Amino acid sequence: MPGSLLIRPAVASDAAAISVLLGQLGYPTSPEGIPMRLAALTVPSVALVAEREAAVIGVVTAHAISAMHSPLPVAWLTMLVVAEAVRGGGVGRELVAHAERWARSVGAARISVTSGMLRNDAHDFYQRIGYAKTGVRFGKTF
Repeated sequence: MPGSLLIRPAVASDAAAISVLLGQLGYPTSPEGIPMRLAALTVPSVALVAEREAAVIGVVTAHAISAMHSPLPVAWLTMLVVAEAVRGGGVGRELVAHAERWARSVGAARISVTSGMLRNDAHDFYQRIGYAKTGVRFGKTF
């Protein structure tokens, strides 16, 4: 892949690119709403983008929470999307590695990720990079 990959914090000026990526993930969002969503991420949280040749090509978010069942915080990787045109080139792996380093830096005991039932490619990806199926997620929409 041409050009080096830069992983950096997401900023409001990334809104248009993040909007496109969210659409590719199945969550259409207008660019106008992205800055407010970035600002609403509570600490400790992180939103990182992958940039190559001045183009944002991926985004990841993670959060650390205190939990009654653990003396240490637990981290959740809550979103990962890489532009369709560059999938399979290591961008997702790099974004997850940065999110994992962030989780360790805030003292998290572990990091988990949930993924929709039909996202088989994502499930395969997470297993390839060392994640194991450890449970089942249930959801309820209001």
